[in-house]
Amino acid sequence: MIETATSYLQAGLCCLPAMLDEKRPAVPGWKTYQKRLPTPKQAQTWFADSQAICVLTGSVSGNLEMIDFDHSAELFDRWYAMVAAEDPQLASSLVIERSQSAGKHVVYRCQEAIGGNRKLAQRT
Repeated sequence: MIETATSYLQAGLCCLPAMLDEKRPAVPGWKTYQKRLPTPKQAQTWFADSQAICVLTGSVSGNLEMIDFDHSAELFDRWYAMVAAEDPQLASSLVIERSQSAGKHVVYRCQEAIGGNRKLAQRT
């Protein structure tokens, strides 16, 4: 986990150890890191015995943004098909990971600063 955290930090991503069962950072006062990256020494200490990692989005991680498709990613396939039809090169360059809830996370960086969390859609 230390090697992964170190590579993320070197790429300008703010990563923290996570509480896997709660899906949140395991660092007290973690909101401080919404504004600054942890030091390499902090990362070495934190990730020595950590089982999970989280990456904070926003300006601290170079305008990193994530779209979270919940519920087994039932809408992901339709969304991805639309993106691929519009811009195949963009679709093939997206970082897509499986979420803890069997959904999908689509992760990318924006050229400009991004706002906070926003719901794009929800079930009724």
